[in-house]
Amino acid sequence: MNQSYTSRLKYREGTAQDNTQIRKGYLWIMGFVIVIPWLLIYGLCTYITTSILGIKITSTEVDMSTTSLFWTSFSGLFATVLTVAGAIKIMERKRLRDIGLRIENRTTDIIIGVISAALCIIIGYIVLISTKQIEFIRTNFNLYEMSATIFIFLFGAMIEELLTRGYMQRVLMSRFNKYVAILISSLIFMLMHGANPNLGIIPFLNLFLVGILFGLSYQYTKNLWFPIAFHASWNFFQSLFGFNVSGISFYSAIESRIHTPTIINGGSFGFEGSILSILFEVGIILCLFLYYHKSDEIYR
Repeated sequence: MNQSYTSRLKYREGTAQDNTQIRKGYLWIMGFVIVIPWLLIYGLCTYITTSILGIKITSTEVDMSTTSLFWTSFSGLFATVLTVAGAIKIMERKRLRDIGLRIENRTTDIIIGVISAALCIIIGYIVLISTKQIEFIRTNFNLYEMSATIFIFLFGAMIEELLTRGYMQRVLMSRFNKYVAILISSLIFMLMHGANPNLGIIPFLNLFLVGILFGLSYQYTKNLWFPIAFHASWNFFQSLFGFNVSGISFYSAIESRIHTPTIINGGSFGFEGSILSILFEVGIILCLFLYYHKSDEIYR
């Protein structure tokens, strides 16, 4: 009896190990497959939220109030957390925090992310005002709108970083070279914005480059807090200074006007449609690469 029980136990352990190896072998495929359950869960959560809020399902984000955007963004984050947490639990037996959400000793990353993104937008705004690419109209300070907008962009940044960097890029690295994984996840990140209004070649290039920027940070640190902080700050300060964010209009504390859309001011897509944005992103990518390359031993 004991020998038979031991044999069955060893068989189960061996089968469990084999199943784990199979999951690991095909893990990278989930980098693409996860989009399907995410879209389904995201769509369901959005439908429930918009139904409760009384928003017609045909409405676009542009038609929503800041309060409605807050709650739909929150429901989107809930859907993303549910999808990603479920995938890593089933496929890898890990917790959500294990994919880059450990916040210990990451305060500096968050501060640098927020400040560096803010400086890019502020400098860009000053350049555009100075060269008469845009015109200042008036200030429109509203504490509630500003506070809610901060959370809208924080939720949005967490959604996109959890999905594209925390999950997709990470599992793609189990099959591909690290730089190939960054390129693929950046392309997916770019295509995720394909339905945004006023898209063009420069906006697409900007979206791809910012994906590279976030991907490099995640590759070397295996942590999401710098990308999340930079991403949220970048979008918030665009909105704050009157730019559209990826083609979409949000609350602006400083209202500005573009008389003639150009590749310098970004036109209707916003600052991300400008060559100034490209210059900032390329500069930060080079700085990150040089810094992390020299400090590689720290993050191994």
